[in-house]
Amino acid sequence: MKKITKNIVLIIAFFNSIVAFAQTKNAKLDLSVKVYENSKPLANVLIVQSVLNNKDTLVIEVPSDKATNLQLDANKVYTFKFECKGYVSKSIEVSTMGMNTEAAKNYFYPIAINLFKELKGIDVSVLKKPIGRVMFSNEKKEFVDDTQYAKSIAQQLEKLQKELEKK
Repeated sequence: MKKITKNIVLIIAFFNSIVAFAQTKNAKLDLSVKVYENSKPLANVLIVQSVLNNKDTLVIEVPSDKATNLQLDANKVYTFKFECKGYVSKSIEVSTMGMNTEAAKNYFYPIAINLFKELKGIDVSVLKKPIGRVMFSNEKKEFVDDTQYAKSIAQQLEKLQKELEKK
């Protein structure tokens, strides 16, 4: 009887260790998103989430002016489009490719998006592509802005900003 009890205890301990090990292999990215207009929180925003190579989209309604928290799986490339009636839409891209799924805890990354009202005569074609990209840095072991991408569109975004300041 003692031998059976001892074996049952060992089996339970073994399965508990498997469950604990499996739980550490599911690290995700916790994305905290806040949408503004001129530094003021904006309500009634739609966030349209799509994943590369997946036809499905998810529409998240953000009725209040609070931060929206999204949990992203590893090894995917997400695009988030921020829409609000009467405002120009913007999008960002977030890549969770290469992130350490064995991390003991989830990663965290805050995003702030500033939308502006639609204005006639302003060329907003630069905003058809993402205004920013976020990716995992193996060197820093955290999520960072893709600075090369930011530099590649900086001149177009500066031109748009100057046009907006004139209006």
